[in-house]
Amino acid sequence: MLLFSGDICPKGHYCIQGSASGAMCPPGTFLNTTGGVAESDCIECTQGYYCAGYGNIAVTWSVRWRLLLSSQDEREQSLDIHLSSR
Repeated sequence: MLLFSGDICPKGHYCIQGSASGAMCPPGTFLNTTGGVAESDCIECTQGYYCAGYGNIAVTWSVRWRLLLSSQDEREQSLDIHLSSR
């Protein structure tokens, strides 16, 4: 349970009016401003980026590297590396 001071809900959360506590934005979303009042205020993660866990205040960057298995093998594999932008 998140307790907040004043009437402003913190980033990454939404606080229903009249509530003394707030809820974290769900996985796949973020909220980079204060004052969220409903889950719909949480912003869907931008395509190509990663938003893991609850209460994100920013997207997590996704970097894609292509690795060539060998010079005789033209198949490529992708390796995703996630770097937090927090």
